Amino acid sequence: MNSSWIKSYEYDSATGNLDIETLAGNQITYGDVPESVGNAMAEADSKGEFHNTELRGQYDYVSN
Repeated sequence: MNSSWIKSYEYDSATGNLDIETLAGNQITYGDVPESVGNAMAEADSKGEFHNTELRGQYDYVSN
């Protein structure tokens, strides 16, 4: 995956959690993400842009 700040991501359709690992080693978990959004992230050309427009401010998250 080619991203300036996202190292990897994983969507779990059973829980609705979308987990993102950043290149800096941080973990972000968005909760209650619909499967359609998880699938759309997989198809997005830019994962960072998708995050900024479709996830940030739209879903609750925890970060560590």
